[in-house]
Amino acid sequence: MIKALLILLLSAAAAKAQTPPTFGERAAEAVAARYGAGQFARLAFTKPAIAEAAGRLYGPDAQISVESFDPHTHRFALRIEAAQGAQAMPPTLLTGIATPLVSIPVLARDVKPGDVIRSADIVTQTLEPNRLPPGTVRTLQELEGLTPRYHLNANRPVTAQSLRRKPVILKGDAVSVRFVVGGLELSAAAQAMHDAGPGEPLQILNLRSKKTLDAVATAPGQAEIRNPI
Repeated sequence: MIKALLILLLSAAAAKAQTPPTFGERAAEAVAARYGAGQFARLAFTKPAIAEAAGRLYGPDAQISVESFDPHTHRFALRIEAAQGAQAMPPTLLTGIATPLVSIPVLARDVKPGDVIRSADIVTQTLEPNRLPPGTVRTLQELEGLTPRYHLNANRPVTAQSLRRKPVILKGDAVSVRFVVGGLELSAAAQAMHDAGPGEPLQILNLRSKKTLDAVATAPGQAEIRNPI
């Protein structure tokens, strides 16, 4: 009984893996080729009912060719013909607009500030470019090893502005501040006013003068003032 069930499941999985692309998928692939390798297209036909009827009439083996494609407006025209050896039918011309799709890295789980994003936390999602907020992260390298500035939800586009390096200085930490004045390198004891990652701006309180100064975090417990007055 168990053996028979396993055979049935394996057969179903194999059949699913061998399922040929549908008419719509093949049409999208044909138009996508005009964008270049690695890009996809979502098709919006001018007359959806006719396109649906053509898919049923010609079937998944239909011959599909791109008659025209405008890279600026993304308008296309497809010529649909019967497959070789099939019953002869007059060709059909389908028109519409293709929307390019882009693949971007997104979070596979919710991530909170302080969590370091690892490769296992990242998955790929395909979306329309006009749905992406400005500054959306496009590569895995822009996500991996960073931490969010605030809570980030899974499966949403991530912007570069929402990310930071893991802080090396925390609010209240004692900080040794280095600065150069008149060719002399000096240092002073200070206290961090907020968290900061390496290379990020850091406000510090000079423990001697009690003045707040702008510095840059460089390492744990270390900062520098790059343009002292």
